[in-house]
Amino acid sequence: MSNVNEAIEMVLISEIEVDGTQTRAALRPEAIGDYAEKLGSGEEMDPCVVFRDGHKMWLAAGHHRRDAYKSLGRTELPCVVRQGSKWDAIEYGIRDNLQHRGERLSREDKRHNVLLALRENHELADVAIAELCGVSDKTVTKCRRESESSSEIPKTTKRVGRDGRRRDTGNIGRRKRKKPATGGERVTNGRAPKTDASEEVDPQPKHYIDASPPAPQLPSNPGGDAAHSHIRDELRKCWGECCRKLGKLQDQLCDLFELTKRLGSEKAKKCRADRDRCQSFATGLGEAIESWRRELGISDE
Repeated sequence: MSNVNEAIEMVLISEIEVDGTQTRAALRPEAIGDYAEKLGSGEEMDPCVVFRDGHKMWLAAGHHRRDAYKSLGRTELPCVVRQGSKWDAIEYGIRDNLQHRGERLSREDKRHNVLLALRENHELADVAIAELCGVSDKTVTKCRRESESSSEIPKTTKRVGRDGRRRDTGNIGRRKRKKPATGGERVTNGRAPKTDASEEVDPQPKHYIDASPPAPQLPSNPGGDAAHSHIRDELRKCWGECCRKLGKLQDQLCDLFELTKRLGSEKAKKCRADRDRCQSFATGLGEAIESWRRELGISDE
């Protein structure tokens, strides 16, 4: 992914930080050995890519090459040096590995990258992390819950979308309650007159698409009413099936766009807006389903 026109610098290996930027579940000793053999025979390697944040230089791409240089006792590494943070290095490394023409990322590699992204940027929305790592947002949600349960990352309802805007997902799907009619107000058909337009509809985020049907009404404590247990079982099954189909849809959208890119960059560029609209719809639908589940108190087990 590096630009061949970018200047290449010789950087001391000891000055390059690699902690928390490796975007493979584990380095492969055979790959390091192959690189070392090529270097020993005089073959030139592509430069690594590092990001400098003013204090440290973070290795984004080239972990196998770095170890190959070290194994030969070399102290410097040819690098393309860019300005950016540790997160910039991680994001670049994940995208670089997704486009790698050699060994494809394994399931363990993708899970590793999801956890890496969550630890470094836990407020990033699930759908944004899913797109970055090449997985479904359902996979990201599962990893997030596991990481929150083990206290690896803090629990938060704040999310930063792909557009860079921060939103509070805890309010998605909720509506403001209308004020009850008082003795001094005229009541028509059992309802108090509308006094404030802001009370009629809870403002939704612009990106949100409410594609869900009206939620069924249950008692305030449905778990305590045995008569509704069968309804809750059916709701749980239905919710699980919705999540599975939505996850499959997300995967298919990613596959569809990857196939489109093979037709050429111009066609892919034209299709990007359509892909984003599909992703936005799927995101809104997923948030609506999750909010519905929370409101009804249905467990995801």
